[in-house]
Amino acid sequence: MGDLACLMHDIPVAPLNIHEDIGTLTWICDRLAVADLIVDTPDRLQRALEIRDRVARPFTIHLLSGSSTSDDSVRLLAHD
Repeated sequence: MGDLACLMHDIPVAPLNIHEDIGTLTWICDRLAVADLIVDTPDRLQRALEIRDRVARPFTIHLLSGSSTSDDSVRLLAHD
């Protein structure tokens, strides 16, 4: 439902294959000019941080789960 809501408000959604290597994901994020990336696990958060360090324009990372991080630039999405 989130994808549909984004599309209805002209916010493009691009699901990424989590099995791609860091270089490929970096290329995709650069090519699409990703502004925000949503992750759901600590492992994917770590990969997102690595990718963000390599892209031309760093993006904002949003974490779905309540896992804490020492990185102040990572935003925790609250569940209501």
